[in-house]
Amino acid sequence: MSNAKLELPPMHQIWDLYDATTSRLVNGLLSPEPDYVFCALGTNDPGIDITADYIRWLIALRKACGRAAVFCVVPPLGWHMAEVRSAVSARNQAGDQRVYLIDLAPLESGFRVGQGATAFAYDGVHPSVYGNALLGALITAETQKRLSN
Repeated sequence: MSNAKLELPPMHQIWDLYDATTSRLVNGLLSPEPDYVFCALGTNDPGIDITADYIRWLIALRKACGRAAVFCVVPPLGWHMAEVRSAVSARNQAGDQRVYLIDLAPLESGFRVGQGATAFAYDGVHPSVYGNALLGALITAETQKRLSN
């Protein structure tokens, strides 16, 4: 068994690819353009700062789909909350008002990383069926709030 660490390229370099050689863009645009884009980017290493990568991705995404509402979801463990919040704030301050933050903090205690199985997460990290249902309900409610304002 190898102890080699798998290194993936940053999201802003690969989000627009189906595979290593096939772009999902047509003349630089997502076609058809989506109405909504949801991202729950995180890493399995909460010590890595993803702010700059997240901002670069948001800029590239906006170039590829100028009208889509973009919802940046803080992962349910709360990891990278500050970075996602900073990236959304940076884009809003740059004039992009169709980038929204969805914070899953109300469910964070139900995941309790590293403390074993919970009703929300069969291993304390990855959502159970019930956990996914709660995440979906909260994300839907928060999305509706953002779109209603």
